[in-house]
Amino acid sequence: MYCPNCGAKLEEHANFCSTCGAPVRRVSVPQPDPEPKPEPVPHEREQTARRRHYPEEFKNFDVEFIPKKKNPLKKILLILCIAVAVVLISFIIYRLDALGVVHVPSIIPPTEAPTAAPTLPPTEPPTEPPPTEAPTEPVTTVRRALVTDGVGRAVQDVKKDLEDLGFVVSIEETTSETVSRGKVVRQSVDPGTITEVGTHITLYASSGVSKTPVNYRQKLVISPTGGGYATAGLYNYVSGSWELQASYDAAVGMNGVGFVTEGGKTTPQGVYPLGVVLTSRTVDTKMTVKKVTSDTVIVDDVGFPNLYNRIMDKRDVPSGCSTDRIGKNLTDGTLNAVIFINFNGDGLSKCDVVGGGSAIGLRGNADGVSPTYGDVDISASNMTDLLSRLDPSKNPHIVIDY
Repeated sequence: MYCPNCGAKLEEHANFCSTCGAPVRRVSVPQPDPEPKPEPVPHEREQTARRRHYPEEFKNFDVEFIPKKKNPLKKILLILCIAVAVVLISFIIYRLDALGVVHVPSIIPPTEAPTAAPTLPPTEPPTEPPPTEAPTEPVTTVRRALVTDGVGRAVQDVKKDLEDLGFVVSIEETTSETVSRGKVVRQSVDPGTITEVGTHITLYASSGVSKTPVNYRQKLVISPTGGGYATAGLYNYVSGSWELQASYDAAVGMNGVGFVTEGGKTTPQGVYPLGVVLTSRTVDTKMTVKKVTSDTVIVDDVGFPNLYNRIMDKRDVPSGCSTDRIGKNLTDGTLNAVIFINFNGDGLSKCDVVGGGSAIGLRGNADGVSPTYGDVDISASNMTDLLSRLDPSKNPHIVIDY
């Protein structure tokens, strides 16, 4: 500090100048207030919240408001959820539009219909492109299988084995001196051959010996005429030749005459003895007669080999065994008599071939004749006449298309 009169340097708190004695007048020089730092202006809601938050006695205090920090992860998750929802909704709308449930119009505005192109003068036809190579045929794999040996086995068993391998199988009958009836004599494709699946194979089944027996002097000859019908002629052997005694209209199996299997609707071809006569009434005949009741049956179930093609009483048949109810037809008048044909046994003992045909006989049908399931039918009146003519001493046989 200095004297305002003489300019001498004074002590800081002196009231008079020590040099000239002049009084020293203190002048208070106002100091400018420091410029306050700009502070962020809180949001009106924040000010209101702050005023509401603090008591009245602290209203003059300047309290800094610190806003709550936002979590950026929540914002990211929200954006991702919105994006997934948009994609999912778009996919659902697209699928519904593809299935025809809804139709979503295109956002592309339709364009005006194109104007017709100006007619141009005809030009030369374009040259044809060079021919391309034809597509090659797909390569197919040919399946082959080994033909099994069926000679000497039951023809139905061999047929099933070959069909299981994929072959097409048919059966033809032939005579044999060494192979018993119903078994394979030979086959059209040699056993052990490897050939294509689907190949046709013929099995030749034995019908027995080629020579007809010469120990009978009476025969009923069945000659098929087609469509399941036939004629029947009764012959007696007299003085070295066969003489016709009577003739009848007849019917045979729906599938004609040939090799017989269970349910095949075929009449057996060959020469067979005429066996026991089945009837429920009194008949005029010299043949052996077996009286039947409504419970008389013939077993046709291959699952019971010891009973197959046997004439039995229903009460003696095991449960679950299927039968032909021949007794019912004889007692209700549908048939007046049936002569058992002994082509697969005599009906009283074990048969020759299980599954080789059952319950086949020569029947007198009250309704006349029509194609059968394998039997030979004549009318009931013709059966009465035939029974009176048959002579067991002449060992009568039936000769079916032989």
